[in-house]
Amino acid sequence: MTISFEALQQLHNSRKTQISEYDPNWILQFEKESLVLQSIFGELALNIQHIGSTAIPGIKAKPIIDILITTNDINNIDSFDDKMEQLHYVVGGEFGLPGRRFYCKGDYEHCHFHVHIYEATSPSVDKYLLFRDYMITHPNDAKEYESLKTDLAIKYPNNRTLYTQSKGDFINQILKKSAASSPKT
Repeated sequence: MTISFEALQQLHNSRKTQISEYDPNWILQFEKESLVLQSIFGELALNIQHIGSTAIPGIKAKPIIDILITTNDINNIDSFDDKMEQLHYVVGGEFGLPGRRFYCKGDYEHCHFHVHIYEATSPSVDKYLLFRDYMITHPNDAKEYESLKTDLAIKYPNNRTLYTQSKGDFINQILKKSAASSPKT
């Protein structure tokens, strides 16, 4: 089902923000779903990555598997909306981020997967991967992020938009740290 930005945001915010203990099955869920997505998008999917908090071992997270797919031409992705709907994904279009295609899979109470598709040259791709990789290799910062997310879930249990926006400063600080610690080529 394709829904408007407003309707998807309302659905998104209607789901209670819950933080769960780390679950090693998140990796298996990603692997299984990535195979399904690869079979749908075929060669248009250049790369499929597990991103978001469920990709950071050992920290609490919302139990939603975030998947990043890169492609050469984002405009080709829209032709797969019907196939994604057949897999019970809600089609969200850009969902507020130009150059992205967004899909979510779940029910009205819980979302289990978020799929973010960008062109491989999009700066957003590097940001997602830098953040994930930095957090994996810096467990103290990952625990600080876990604490922030836990506090925000308590503060905004019924407003996923404010929960997400409130993480922005921390994420930007981590991206700056990551850029500063990356070897210069």
